[in-house]
Amino acid sequence: MEDTRDDANFESNIRLLRLSETQNTPANRAAHQRRKDLKAVAYTEHRVSRTRLAIRILSFILSGALLAVLGHALSVYYGSKDKVFMDLRLDSELRVWPRDMKMQPTLVLLAAAAVATFLSGILCLASFTKVVRKITSFGNIATTTVSVIGFALWVAAAIYYKVDDLNEKARYDMLSFTCARRQDGILDKAIGNLGGLCLQMRYAWIAALVIAVLELTAILTIFWGVWRSRSFSSYSKIGADVHKPR
Repeated sequence: MEDTRDDANFESNIRLLRLSETQNTPANRAAHQRRKDLKAVAYTEHRVSRTRLAIRILSFILSGALLAVLGHALSVYYGSKDKVFMDLRLDSELRVWPRDMKMQPTLVLLAAAAVATFLSGILCLASFTKVVRKITSFGNIATTTVSVIGFALWVAAAIYYKVDDLNEKARYDMLSFTCARRQDGILDKAIGNLGGLCLQMRYAWIAALVIAVLELTAILTIFWGVWRSRSFSSYSKIGADVHKPR
């Protein structure tokens, strides 16, 4: 009986040894490495797609908020641009807003906000589909197109907006006028809170820079995803060559 048990144990050990040898073959090691690489690629793609979607939603919210802020400022201006007030010190009527105030910088920023909000909104809606939400060629092209257009728009609009504000020889625009008169109590009564309008116009420029950085980050996520995928692909190929039977 002992001999029978010993023979059974021996046969069992042989089977286990053969099984371990089978599991440790070069082909199985390469397959195991490939599965690890595929999991790593899937995890990276998940991180990239989530990051990209978060950036797009944040960009949409900020550009929409900027559109609302600029729309409110322009509604205040166009609703009161022909108003006059009585200046008791000069004993004469004066216009609330300068007659030749420069509106182009604010309108350019408003146009950039409108275009960016529209494009980001379309891409957010498209992200409900896997072909855009996942790391696909179409999703990469769509993100690149929207982000490049948005980045160019915001940088150009922000530079024009700020350069005009820093030019002391230029006519008043919305930013320079509201900030120069933000403590004028008489104008506050005629227009509203000029201090609040000044903050809104300054926020508009800062927000344009922030959204431009977000769009640039969205572009970088594409290179991140492509680089990581190619890296894992290269590692898998090297691993397969190393474990290849000779």
